[in-house]
Amino acid sequence: MDEQAARLALLQAELGAIQDAIRGLDTITFQIKGWSVTVATAISGFAVSPKRPALLALAAVAVLEFWLINAQFKLYQRAFIDRNKSIHREVGGGGLMDSLRGSGPLLITGAPVLSLGGIGPGAKFGGFAREFGLANTCSIHIFLLLGLGIEAILL
Repeated sequence: MDEQAARLALLQAELGAIQDAIRGLDTITFQIKGWSVTVATAISGFAVSPKRPALLALAAVAVLEFWLINAQFKLYQRAFIDRNKSIHREVGGGGLMDSLRGSGPLLITGAPVLSLGGIGPGAKFGGFAREFGLANTCSIHIFLLLGLGIEAILL
């Protein structure tokens, strides 16, 4: 096996690992959202029967924590998606052969490279804040918080 064929095999292995990581993180974020709904509903149910609206604050804190965890996993998933996009651009742009020869901009390691965009914690926090505010991350959590707020008013 020559060097180009070996690099191609590494690239194929990396693409497979990236796709597995993206799908795995989708499963995790789905479970996080499910647990968020379950916990918020259970705690709000406990708040209704003895009329203890203070328990709704606990439910709101739980929803916020699940929201933060969800944003964190979405940040990791976004890094894998960005890596997948960079490989796609390189392959689609015709620079694949240069990268297979080792002279292109695409670093082929065979392992999914996780880059959180930037070196310092400020760059990581900016990415986290962006994920925290995206609709696919925040919509269900905002809906739960609004429901808890309405329940608090009614109690």
